[in-house]
Amino acid sequence: MIVLTLIARNMDNSEYVSILTDGKGNWREIMTEEDQQLQDDDAAYEQQSNEEHRRWVEEMDKDKKYIASVSMSILDKFKRPFPVDQLKWRKGGGGKELVYLSAQQYQHRLDEVMGTDWQCGYNAVTESGLTACRVGIKIDNEWIWRSSGAGQTNIEGEKGSFTDSFKRACSAWGIGRYLYFITEGRDLPEWATPEGYDKRMEKKYG
Repeated sequence: MIVLTLIARNMDNSEYVSILTDGKGNWREIMTEEDQQLQDDDAAYEQQSNEEHRRWVEEMDKDKKYIASVSMSILDKFKRPFPVDQLKWRKGGGGKELVYLSAQQYQHRLDEVMGTDWQCGYNAVTESGLTACRVGIKIDNEWIWRSSGAGQTNIEGEKGSFTDSFKRACSAWGIGRYLYFITEGRDLPEWATPEGYDKRMEKKYG
């Protein structure tokens, strides 16, 4: 092996480098201790940067999961079935029993979950009396809205259209939506009870 020492200058006037050759055209650079230290420092800095980036990604992921869990917990609270003794029943077509809730019960659920961070508004959509209601909830200082509509009823007329459209807008948020799937009269399945729903949520959130 032959060692050739070449003196050159970097931009900062530092000197380098030694060249190791076997005389057959094969060669490699022998770094000075200073160059080796600089290379080691660069490698350490890159490793530190990668580690900081990994931690940053993990924190961002935690934030996203937290925001998602907060949003989902609101919807889950909305969807929780009402106590069985609060349900109301009336006769429908063919003598079938239909279940429903009062508008006040929907309002109470909104108060219970959102406090004062909810509101609703109405618009007359057609001359025939179709009324649209939208219900908004405030999440992270931003209002999010869902809406639905209803026509005049045979029982309460205009008042009924306001009440029904409000209930349907609440259903768009998940409040009382489960009532549409109760088909066996007053013999409620477990999932349609607060106790059965709570069991499902325990599995979901641990």
